[in-house]
Amino acid sequence: VWQAADPQIIDEESPVRLEGFAEIFRPQGHLVTQVFEAHVRSARRISELSGRPFDFAILAGDLTDGSQRNELGWVLTALNGGVIDPDSGRDDDPVEGAGNDYNDPFCSDGLGSPWYAAIGNHDSLYNGGFGPITDELRDASVGSAVYDFPLFPNGYRDGATVFGDVVVSGNTVPDDNRLMLRLGEVLQELHDAQGEPVGHGLAQEDVNADIGYYSIRPIAGRPIRLITLNTVDSSAIIGVGSLGSIDRTQFEWLQQELVIADASHELIIVMSHHQM
Repeated sequence: VWQAADPQIIDEESPVRLEGFAEIFRPQGHLVTQVFEAHVRSARRISELSGRPFDFAILAGDLTDGSQRNELGWVLTALNGGVIDPDSGRDDDPVEGAGNDYNDPFCSDGLGSPWYAAIGNHDSLYNGGFGPITDELRDASVGSAVYDFPLFPNGYRDGATVFGDVVVSGNTVPDDNRLMLRLGEVLQELHDAQGEPVGHGLAQEDVNADIGYYSIRPIAGRPIRLITLNTVDSSAIIGVGSLGSIDRTQFEWLQQELVIADASHELIIVMSHHQM
């Protein structure tokens, strides 16, 4: 099994970023897409060269950093293969030529193994813990003006500069693909993603009901059960939404799944973004 977590893919040019706040700013943020693809490529090489290729992969949440559609798309392309263009807004080329800067398109061969994912707080909350994805945030994410967040100074990075200079006021080029996604939309993207297996553990009826937890047997004919939890606390007050929890309904569902697995003498793997 290959396990990964928290790639937290960043669209550093988004107007809803908090790049202007030193405690949150990540100087390496404009390179995380390339780093995650390299991680996937290394895992695939290990799988192909080993005497026992991966049966499946699990990704324990925080696939994106800002819950944006383009960020999630880059993650899924890294996992399933294809061309990744980590740029947004205008077509930037800070170092003239192909394949020599952080905004140039590049190819991923994909993992080549079935994969399953859990939801993390950065996948469905603003910046991982500063409240739910509101209509105001969604509008701001596809717009051009730096979003005015009352707690911290916002800002984005100028993708036309060699080092991604931080900009804390003014406008960036808008991009509809930066739309911030809510839980049901994230689940739908994961369900519809290419690669194996179909649905990646999620049933369409659960997606429709915003249920981000599931239980499956990932290897046909093997007594192994993968139980994936959704530990994102969308009701928490601003600032502590990153701590995580599960509600009574999910807790009782987990208890029942453990009883079923025990009765069937199955090995149980529980995946969640937060430790429980």
